Amino acid sequence: QHLATARISMKINFSSIALFLLLPLPFVHWVGDAKSAIYIALIFAFAAVFRARSGKFPKQAIDLLVLLLVYLGLVALFNRVTMHELRDFSSSGHLKLSYQATLLFMVVILLTLLPRLSNAQSNRLFSVYYAILLTTIIGEWVLVNLLGVSSTQMPAYRNSPAYYEAFEGFYRPFGLTGNAPVNGSILVLATWIMVFFVHPTRDKYYLSLTLLALILNNSGQAF
Repeated sequence: QHLATARISMKINFSSIALFLLLPLPFVHWVGDAKSAIYIALIFAFAAVFRARSGKFPKQAIDLLVLLLVYLGLVALFNRVTMHELRDFSSSGHLKLSYQATLLFMVVILLTLLPRLSNAQSNRLFSVYYAILLTTIIGEWVLVNLLGVSSTQMPAYRNSPAYYEAFEGFYRPFGLTGNAPVNGSILVLATWIMVFFVHPTRDKYYLSLTLLALILNNSGQAF
């Protein structure tokens, strides 16, 4: 009985740590690709420790990881990549391009390795993500258009005329990713998750907030 209690406690602790590590994930790209890669590697290290402690590595994750390593090895072989190029994380460097090309697959692997969150923890995670998406759109719009803060001070700022030039007197927010269609589309996806899975009884509340954000976001694709 004590052993079973200890295992449950360990599972809860691991789940809490996983939740803590996932909460700031939407912001990590603001510090640059290199630092964000380090943070994702930290989450991978935690997931590996968790799986080593539990003794269960999902076969699907292992198969996909092997496939990625073989792919990266073949690309390096055919392109005759040198050791210097393997460490090059510049904008056109081999390491960074490989990281960007395989990131989606690494996220899939990561999700299968992390400890499963409880319903309460996953609801909390999605609620925070929704609030982040909403705030980075509406909050930035208020700061730039009503309070006169320069858009160049925004964390996701990029040198794009569609943003730094006003349209009908208003500036579009760079938001979380620096791209209005992407910001709006992710917010729409997050909204349906909130409406169908997290707080179904508050659907009108979330739909109204999202509609307001989409109007300020000013993206036809998101609409």
